[in-house]
Amino acid sequence: MTAEFNPFTTLLFDLDGTLVDSAPDIAAAVNKVLVEIDRAPLTEAMIRDFVGDGLGVTLERSLIAAGANNQASDLLDRLETIYVAGIAERTQPYRDVAATLALFSKAGLRMAVCTNKLTEPSNVILQRLGLAAYFELVVGPDIVIEKKPDPRHVQYCLDRLGVTAGETIMIGDSANDVLAAQGAGCEAIFVTYGYGIIGGEVAATVDRFADLPDALAGIAESRSSESLGLTPLKKGPTLKILYAGKGDAGPAEG
Repeated sequence: MTAEFNPFTTLLFDLDGTLVDSAPDIAAAVNKVLVEIDRAPLTEAMIRDFVGDGLGVTLERSLIAAGANNQASDLLDRLETIYVAGIAERTQPYRDVAATLALFSKAGLRMAVCTNKLTEPSNVILQRLGLAAYFELVVGPDIVIEKKPDPRHVQYCLDRLGVTAGETIMIGDSANDVLAAQGAGCEAIFVTYGYGIIGGEVAATVDRFADLPDALAGIAESRSSESLGLTPLKKGPTLKILYAGKGDAGPAEG
């Protein structure tokens, strides 16, 4: 591991809204379900605002918006079937994801995905987009039962990797990611371009995935300076975010 990231050895990433923009495929699947129950489809932009807390929540919000009386639980299996059938047709990594992951890998950092999406669909997306090789572990709620913001989701990843919270940073786009990290004792970096609105304390925010190495190096420098009792030259304050708008990560990579 290179010195600039010390003492961090491990990065945990959220998937949807952090590594990949999956909203187009999710929206297409939701709209197919709505048509099947004789409801008009919603715009992709509207469904995008419902993404981030798992398919079940996205479906529930979409049914309400469409004026449907159906229960999300009755239609979830159908939605999952449709979604998996077209899971990576329009889903793409955000700009610079592959190059940045390659940089982290070359630096010797270990990486895992901690997502509220089911594990197998998550693996399929990563494989089809050429990102799977960067991650030692992919953990969805079907493995741990307790999904983010429950800190046991993050703790399970730490235990499986054999690392401590102090050497790990969680990177995500929602309150679920930040709160799960905090509960497990990890620091968090919030990406502004994703789906989420966030409440909680974060060590840094970034508007582009390519900004992560500098953000991580800055946090590491601050941590090192504090351990020596020095005043860090570049330290920014820990941020308590009550609301974060969505930044411009650029178009997803095609």
